[in-house]
Amino acid sequence: MKILARLILCFALVGLATASQGADPTVLAAQKILKQRGYYRGTVDGLIGSRTAAAIRRYQVAENLRVTGQLTPQTLRSLGLPMSSPAPK
Repeated sequence: MKILARLILCFALVGLATASQGADPTVLAAQKILKQRGYYRGTVDGLIGSRTAAAIRRYQVAENLRVTGQLTPQTLRSLGLPMSSPAPK
C-alpha cells in the first residue's frame, strides 16, 4: 500500500512540474488544428514535445513549407493562426 501511495505521489509531482511550465495558447491551438487534420495524435497540452514537433514536420512537408518542426511564422500563417508574442519577462 505504501508503494502505491508513493507512486501516486510521484505521478502527481510530475504532473505539477509539467503544468508549472505552462501551456502556450498558440501551441494549444496548433495542436488542436493538427489533430483535427490528422497530423497529431498526442495529448493537446500546449507544450512542444517530440510528438508535436513530428506533427509540425509532417504538416510542413505536406504543405510544402520549410521543414523545421517548429511553429515558424510561415507555418502559423498556413494554419491560420496569429503569430505568438514573446512571454513578458
